[in-house]
Amino acid sequence: MDDFICFSTSFEKYKVSLQLPDDVDLRAYEFRKEVFCDELGWSIPVCYKYDIDRHDDNVVHFTVSYENNIIAFLRLHPYNTDWMTNTLFRKIAPNNIDHEKTSASCEVSRLAISTRHRKDRINGTIPLVELLYSALYAFCKLNKIRYVYMTVSTTVFRALRLRGLPCHQLGDTHIMEDGLPTVAARLDWTLFDEECAIRNPSRTARFHSFLHIARNNAFISSRPSQLVSGL
Repeated sequence: MDDFICFSTSFEKYKVSLQLPDDVDLRAYEFRKEVFCDELGWSIPVCYKYDIDRHDDNVVHFTVSYENNIIAFLRLHPYNTDWMTNTLFRKIAPNNIDHEKTSASCEVSRLAISTRHRKDRINGTIPLVELLYSALYAFCKLNKIRYVYMTVSTTVFRALRLRGLPCHQLGDTHIMEDGLPTVAARLDWTLFDEECAIRNPSRTARFHSFLHIARNNAFISSRPSQLVSGL
């Protein structure tokens, strides 16, 4: 996996961290198991008390912690790794998605937020999930990634669009074995910058502010102790 520009920063009592596989906190896998297996009832292989699979060896892990407890998670698959869209969810995604994997693209999966913190508001107004989206935006901007691919339920797809994220559905809606309507989708950050600046300038300002903070706290993933200046 290539080197990446990562960052770690805090907002009030919330800490946002980006980690590569060798540095990931094992509590992240335990947290995922609690959300996806215990709460949502997903039928996925579990190793002891962890939700961990072969993709975890080649992803960037996003975590949000509150008082030293992980309360939100997202993982990012670089363009030169296996994507779930091309493997597990191949029946859902269009056949031509293989040709769209470039250095300007990535995939995200395993978005999870603790039940107890889903109504949390940062500064009293900003939903916790937006902190994850802002971190994803900052990471993609720092690493020159424009497109974010995903396979999500139609409920999550609509929620992303309601939050001003320009997600475009790829192909038809697919009904999973558990009856959940699911789609493949692509998020375009360039379109976000163009559209959201007009439709919701305050949200654009928050994302840009997070990017500025992330840039000031950035480091190269292979040398986490070496800060990057002038990015």
